[in-house]
Amino acid sequence: MLIVNTLYNPVFAVLPPSAHAMYGETVQGVNDIIRGYLAVNPGAFRLADVFAAFAERYGLVSYDMTHPSDRGHAVIAAVVIGAIDGTPPELSAANGAVGVLISLLAPALQQLDRMLIGTLGFVRNRLPSVWAFLTQA
Repeated sequence: MLIVNTLYNPVFAVLPPSAHAMYGETVQGVNDIIRGYLAVNPGAFRLADVFAAFAERYGLVSYDMTHPSDRGHAVIAAVVIGAIDGTPPELSAANGAVGVLISLLAPALQQLDRMLIGTLGFVRNRLPSVWAFLTQA
């Protein structure tokens, strides 16, 4: 039996909304390839939809903003076990203290996001030499 996990978006609960889209496109691109392969090759593997399990849940990514936290690993395990035995995973809807804190900070994070985007737009449009320096590879 082959189990394939979809990728989760690690920045969902940490970075502002503009970063969600950038990372989300990449993650969903990979997930679309996984789902597309399964659509063309039914039964090739069982899908463990980790992306869906992580959506709208906070505290599943560790302090490094990349790897799952202990709670995140537990969610992944539940999703994989569900894929193995063919039952939907039992996941709590509660986000815990981290989720409450982030929801309280969300307006401030969104404002910081708008300020950052505005500042970068100003630099790009009004200070092209600085923009070129900042964006050189």
